[in-house]
Amino acid sequence: MKKTIPEALAEPRFACFLDYLLFSRFLDEDTNYRVCPEHLLADMEDLSHKLDGKSRNYNRATIFPKEFEEATGLHLLSQGYRFKDGRASAYEIEIIPEPLKNALQLELLHPPTDKSQGVYLERGKPLSLSERQDKKRTFIERKENYMSRTDVPRPDVFYLNASSRTSTFLNRQHNARQKAAESAIEALPIYDADGKAKRGYVSQMLSYLPDTFEPFYEAKGDTHRIYTNGTSLQNLPSTVRKAILAPSKNYDLKAAQLAIMAKHWEVSELQALLENGEVWNTLCLSLGVPIGEKGKIKRLVYSTAFGMSPDNLAILYGQALGQLNSDATKNRPDEKARAHYLNLLESNKYLGALLQGRKRAAKRISSTKTARDADGKEHKPRDFSKSMVGGGKYRSMLAFEMQSREKWLMQPVIDFAQENEGKMLITLWLHDGVYIHFFKDDRSGKLEKEMIRRVNARAEEAGYATSLVLDA
Repeated sequence: MKKTIPEALAEPRFACFLDYLLFSRFLDEDTNYRVCPEHLLADMEDLSHKLDGKSRNYNRATIFPKEFEEATGLHLLSQGYRFKDGRASAYEIEIIPEPLKNALQLELLHPPTDKSQGVYLERGKPLSLSERQDKKRTFIERKENYMSRTDVPRPDVFYLNASSRTSTFLNRQHNARQKAAESAIEALPIYDADGKAKRGYVSQMLSYLPDTFEPFYEAKGDTHRIYTNGTSLQNLPSTVRKAILAPSKNYDLKAAQLAIMAKHWEVSELQALLENGEVWNTLCLSLGVPIGEKGKIKRLVYSTAFGMSPDNLAILYGQALGQLNSDATKNRPDEKARAHYLNLLESNKYLGALLQGRKRAAKRISSTKTARDADGKEHKPRDFSKSMVGGGKYRSMLAFEMQSREKWLMQPVIDFAQENEGKMLITLWLHDGVYIHFFKDDRSGKLEKEMIRRVNARAEEAGYATSLVLDA
């Protein structure tokens, strides 16, 4: 039986944590955010712990808050964070119930909006020296440091970071963009389909953005994808991004990775489905998932493609069907139930064929020890950082081949924007999409048509059943 909040707080470690959530003024010198020191967290869990950063219980900062939630019934909003001494999780109470306010005789505002309301719990391995040094720099300093380098390996990344027009566009009417984002967040559901906080979480992410909305792009190690550094507009839901970036237009490369896999892994069933259209609704019907649950189906499809374990795939399918709850990975169904879901998945016309195609591709990579990018260049296991243990390196190589071709398909957008400097501007780059601002409406139609034509011509030439479309 769950304790009432005052009863739960009779346990010192929970009372101590609540005190930090509500009142602590122990600040991280780098960010000025409140921090729950690691030695105190160790005391809460009654764990002996070295403080030199070499011996750490990696799960402590994620397990303890869950225990706190279960004991008190309080729901915590959480957000991953990297600070100068390591990685952390930020927590704050989503709703402070009346009984707790009365018990503690508090007069508190809801929801807390100031960044200092969150408490950071340290977790994971410490950052490297270069990561710590980079974290100390401001957004502007990090960008200036990158732009001053003479060894920039990726001209496309350099171009995306170089345009001063992006900064000018995003900082124009900054307050109005901020208000538009807040309005879009208010329209989000309070909880997502799994019962996790949605609106509060996104609001928290918005507060973590730099003072400017301007993204800072980086090419990450063993992938051709272009990522933004830290929390950015890439991490926000599309409705919030659109509100901030208006009047930019959003273009999306439809089911891009699925189309690339269908072609390269010779999955004829998926190729035919992609060519006929209505991909996600057809997959929903085929798998018995309610129409419109695109997010759940996409997660299931791409988890299948990129090597999730059979047991976890079975659980994910059960969740998509609504027959397993969101805690199924923690409270695992029995072996018979997992076998049932996995059998349904493997016998499905589309997902079964995708699994077989993936197996063939994985076998090719493991036997040849080679991944080929979109330009035909060979890459060996030593070029990838993942461990060989559990096949992680080969999964990285498999994903790399697909991501390289996805970037190759989108490259004409960058080339065309460079050709038309002053007429159009990339305001946000996404892996399989892009936001574009056209400076003159009377020219936008012609520019848009040519940009789309170039991308789609490349897709058709390569035999990928995808196309760049305006996402209304």
